[in-house]
Amino acid sequence: MTSRPRVRDSRVVIGAPLYNNSANLPQALDSLLSQTYPDAAYMLIDDCSSDATAEIAATYAERDERVHFETNERRLGLIGTYLRCFERARDLCPSMEYFAWASDHDMWHPRWLGELVRAMDADPGAALAYPRSVGVLDDGTATHFPASFATVGVEDPLERLRMAIVGAPAGYLVYGLSRADLLEDCGVYRPVRDPDRLLMAELSLRGRLIEIPEVLYYRRRTERPNAARQRAACFPDGVPLHVLVPWPLTHAAMLTWGVLGGRAPGAAKRVSLALGAGWIYGRWGLELELHRRLRGRSVTRKFSGLARRRRAARAAMLARGAEAATGRRVP
Repeated sequence: MTSRPRVRDSRVVIGAPLYNNSANLPQALDSLLSQTYPDAAYMLIDDCSSDATAEIAATYAERDERVHFETNERRLGLIGTYLRCFERARDLCPSMEYFAWASDHDMWHPRWLGELVRAMDADPGAALAYPRSVGVLDDGTATHFPASFATVGVEDPLERLRMAIVGAPAGYLVYGLSRADLLEDCGVYRPVRDPDRLLMAELSLRGRLIEIPEVLYYRRRTERPNAARQRAACFPDGVPLHVLVPWPLTHAAMLTWGVLGGRAPGAAKRVSLALGAGWIYGRWGLELELHRRLRGRSVTRKFSGLARRRRAARAAMLARGAEAATGRRVP
């Protein structure tokens, strides 16, 4: 099922991958279509849902000319549908400057998109802008305040990378507003484990990640994260062999290769940046993965200290995030 490609060429495009979430979809779409920013189009791509998702999306596309709706010819999975959203946005809106993904179950403040566009326009060196956010239950109860994070004022791309891989809440930032050309330069959404984490690392090398200090995104907390379920959602036709390789190695290799083939001026600069980025990311990821595998066992003093430092840093960031979002000091 495909709506007529009647959306007008827009400066900003929101791509929403849909799959079996008909219960929350109307509220999510009403929230998106209530945005005060006018020059936006909305790409709804359904990944062969078995519930009423397609019918609901088609109804919205029929009554709102900003909305284009398609159903994949076959199940592509989460990563494939994310890519499809971007590809159709490029096809139907060739003047697209900014792009963001939106889920089929979350909610957004009406000023969400306008504030992100304003922030990106004000900082040509920014690769992505995102707002403060809060995790909510179905009844609106706040459950989680992600840590505050930004790389504003940091000009060294390798330092931005270090900050991103340690502190960026990638699962929230991936729903921020990106420059479409930089997103394309990063491969959009790579077929790896934890693609959002890799994407934030790649974007951090290409520009600043900036935060709007206001809660404008309400992320509905559904099922607890589960590695097996996430792999099945990403790769419905079976897990590729490269996904079975330890993710730090896969990510570091793709990060290095992406920089070598990217837009950094000068071959020497690209090689230097690529090797530095690959080393930083690979070393950090392997340390993190090794600690995860050794957790609960007798670990060396080095990794015990590493764990303590990371827990302390994470706790401090969460406390600052909760303070900023609620206005209350966290003890």
